[in-house]
Amino acid sequence: MHVLIVTVMKLLMIMYSTDRQKQKPNIPNNTRNK
Repeated sequence: MHVLIVTVMKLLMIMYSTDRQKQKPNIPNNTRNK
């Protein structure tokens, strides 16, 4: 059960990060530099 939850959370994080990059690619770059 824990493994399934972790995998789902990772997938959600990846999808969320990709969506943010598509919408505003400059914001993630600025945060990474800081």
